[in-house]
This record gives sequence, structure tokens and C-alpha cells, in this order.
Amino acid sequence: MRVRQMPVAGHGQEELCQTVMLDRFDRQSRAQFIVHDDRENDRQPGILAPRRQVPYFGELSMPTLTFPHWRDVPEKAWRRPGFSPSEIACRGTGAVKINTEAMDKLQALRDRLGKPLIVRSAYRSPEHNRAVGGAPASKHMQGTAFDFAMANHDPVAFEAAAREVGFLGFGTYPRSGFMHIDLGPGRS
Repeated sequence: MRVRQMPVAGHGQEELCQTVMLDRFDRQSRAQFIVHDDRENDRQPGILAPRRQVPYFGELSMPTLTFPHWRDVPEKAWRRPGFSPSEIACRGTGAVKINTEAMDKLQALRDRLGKPLIVRSAYRSPEHNRAVGGAPASKHMQGTAFDFAMANHDPVAFEAAAREVGFLGFGTYPRSGFMHIDLGPGRS
């Protein structure tokens, strides 16, 4: 297992958060690893503390797990029946970043709409994001943004349902037939 620190923007300032990177050979003990809480240990990198199960982002806790490939996500850890890890994974590398808050809202959206969501893009590695011309600070790279085909949804009803479950950022692309949603902040 490796622990790495990464900058995360939060509440107007940049803070450090640690993300757990699990090696493929470590499949048996994944659930035992817990992310270090930066608030209590003076930001000493690499310390695992059993006190908390989530990284700390300013005043908002948003647990995020990163796996080298979607096949490395333990079945026991995946609790979203409306989606599979492969749907959320980077289309370029197969890596997956699971932001629990975003995924819980995504599952709530799926449940509210009552029909499948066609995921066109979710997590993007920085390399893949550059390759597809994504924004340099794209929320896709944080695992908090999703693009969906609108083939089986009314865009107006889709956006309303997404707002109701807590998504704040929206982009509509009628020519391409998809909608972008993210955790925000909302755009004006």
C-alpha cells in the first residue's frame, strides 16, 4: 500500500489530503486500511490512523479512494447497484477514483429517475483528461463529475432530479446529446 498527498482546493484555500493507493497484490486486506487524518497528526505523511476512515478537506469530509484499475475495486467495497466500477473508471487508463459523496449522490439520482443512466465519462486520469481536451482543473480528475448521454432522459427532468439529490454544477451539450453534472460549485 502507498499513501500519497495531493493538493485539493477547499473553501478558498488549497489543503493537503491523502489518498490511499492500493497495490494489486494487496486484495485480501484492503478494507483494513484507513486514511490518515491530517488534522490530528500535524500533516505527517504516511501515517495511518484507525480513528477516521476519510481524508479531511477543510470543513467538509469527502472520502476518496483511488485504485490503479477498476478490476482492483473489492466487491465488498462497491455498494452502488446502479453502476459498476468499470462505468466510473477512466476510459484511457482503467484507473478509478471513488469519491464517496459523489457516488452516493449518483446512486440517489439513479434511484430517483428509476431508469439506467448511460455514463459517457466519469473519472479521468490527468493524462486522459489532457488527451480528450478536458479543462486543466476538471472535476472529472477528482472523481466528482460525470457526463451522461440523454438518449433515454428528458434533460430538464434530469437536471431537476440531479439538483434535488445535491449536484450543483451543470453543463448541457445538446449537439453532442449529453449533460455534465458535478458537485459544484454552481456556475453563473
